[in-house]
Amino acid sequence: MVYEYVTFYSIETMKTKISLRVLNIDIKIYQTFYDKKHYSYLDEEFVALDVKGNPRPEHREVELLRQIYDNREFEVVDYLGLVSYKFGMKTRLTGVDFKSFINANPGYDVYFITPFPQSAYFSYNVWEQGEFWHPGLKELADKLFVAAGVPYSVASTGRNTLSTLLFSNFWVGNSRFWGKFGEVIKAMISAIDDMQLSEKNKYYSHTFHAGSNCEMFPFIFERLVSTMLKHDPDIKFLSYSYTTEDLLESCDSESERIIIQTMKCIIDGWDEGGEQGDQRAIFSVFNQQVNMYSKLFWDHHHYPYL
Repeated sequence: MVYEYVTFYSIETMKTKISLRVLNIDIKIYQTFYDKKHYSYLDEEFVALDVKGNPRPEHREVELLRQIYDNREFEVVDYLGLVSYKFGMKTRLTGVDFKSFINANPGYDVYFITPFPQSAYFSYNVWEQGEFWHPGLKELADKLFVAAGVPYSVASTGRNTLSTLLFSNFWVGNSRFWGKFGEVIKAMISAIDDMQLSEKNKYYSHTFHAGSNCEMFPFIFERLVSTMLKHDPDIKFLSYSYTTEDLLESCDSESERIIIQTMKCIIDGWDEGGEQGDQRAIFSVFNQQVNMYSKLFWDHHHYPYL
């Protein structure tokens, strides 16, 4: 694949480039990068976006999503998205695969691909999974929802099956979805900016991630789409579907594979029958066991997505 012919947009020129877009583009997906070594991971179906000039790097891709919303580009294309250079590594899919999935299933507001689909079988929802890796995440999220005037809560999110599970920005939305999503993230960012310093600092405190430390901030926002889907019944959404073989291939450890092999059919039956308290307790045990093993493993191995 030759990348000398890829047009690299920068944050500074992204807004002016909108007027130069090719007409009749139905699906437009930006792919972020910030180093030349990322070129080999870029997908020619996506529009490469150099993000070295991110004015708020502590916000990571959340700031880019806010800028895209403010630029209103979602009003001139049918579907718009933003993924990272890690898209192919994490999903084992291509830009063609993503666009084909969307084109084959018309009529939804947002389409998404979760890079860790196996998590649906050992974590009750995105917040329970996140709390293990980032202690205090749930409390910070709830405080932020209240401060921003957003009618969501961790407790009312309920179960995330594969149909609503997402830990990343690997989604593409239409103008209806962008309108809802953009207003929520702007309200949440503004709420943090307006907090007293002692409270604000909690959202930028460090937490373990991929063998190093990272601010808490992005881990709240990367769970926002899953939370929106469980709170807003007007959003029409579709998740990429996975076979059992796909799930097993996604597993990072033998403990994850054992749960998929032995419990998938049982958990699917639980989800079809509705939520029950005792099942949530079982998920809590699975979540602790699997993620504890994963943490011990990555403490002593190179994380693959860096």
